[in-house]
Amino acid sequence: METYNLYEIIRTFICQRYLAPFPGDINAQINKFIKYQQDSKLKTSIKSITTNYIKNQTIISLWKGDITTLTNKSAIVNTANSALLGCFQPAHKCIDNVIHSAAGPDLRQACFEIIQEQGHEEETEGAKITPGFNLDAK
Repeated sequence: METYNLYEIIRTFICQRYLAPFPGDINAQINKFIKYQQDSKLKTSIKSITTNYIKNQTIISLWKGDITTLTNKSAIVNTANSALLGCFQPAHKCIDNVIHSAAGPDLRQACFEIIQEQGHEEETEGAKITPGFNLDAK
């Protein structure tokens, strides 16, 4: 199967599936493929982005592009919905789905576990930290 079509099928499963984890061997193969896809993308180092604003040790830079292709970063901030799980519409190219697709199925599982552990959806101003999984972020 053509690589693009395979990636779209995987992206669809990641963005649409309910939260039963993939079996270990399938999950490992999906992550291997997603890592290959991520490694094949053209990357932009955050060091190459021009600083637009500095005040009181706060640096703000503007850049337009695929946030999952930025390198040399510590984190990606996702303005997710309160369920932290994406929008469940695989054809929708919202930032939530883009990040979940690039990170792989383990991000979605980690977000699901956070919601289960806290017993309620995330508050509007809330934030949670997960590993970066297949993203170039700690």
